[in-house]
Amino acid sequence: MDKRKENRDRITNNIKGWKSNKAITLISLVITIIILLVLAGVSIAMLTGENGILKKTTTAKEENNKKTATEIMNLKITNTQIESYKETEKMPTLQYLANKLCEDNEMEYVELSSKLEASLTPIDTTRI
Repeated sequence: MDKRKENRDRITNNIKGWKSNKAITLISLVITIIILLVLAGVSIAMLTGENGILKKTTTAKEENNKKTATEIMNLKITNTQIESYKETEKMPTLQYLANKLCEDNEMEYVELSSKLEASLTPIDTTRI
């Protein structure tokens, strides 16, 4: 009889231990879900926020396009200066550079009524 009682006590203790383990598992599951929700919220905020990754990417792309356009323009001006210097052995005037850049069909640099000649109006420095 003692053996049976011992077995019953052991089984009862095992069941009690299983129930307490189950409760701990449920609590840890709830805590894990809460942590995952917080991490998801932080990640979404970092992506789409005012200073988020997507906004920074768009800004960087725009800046890159501006710098690329500036570099292309500088290269075209330098090439025009070199070509003019080879022909005349003098540095070209601004009017000559403007005219050559307007002849270039790859980019439209200025809006003109006539593409035959560019106009450079002098800046009035007396007002400054």
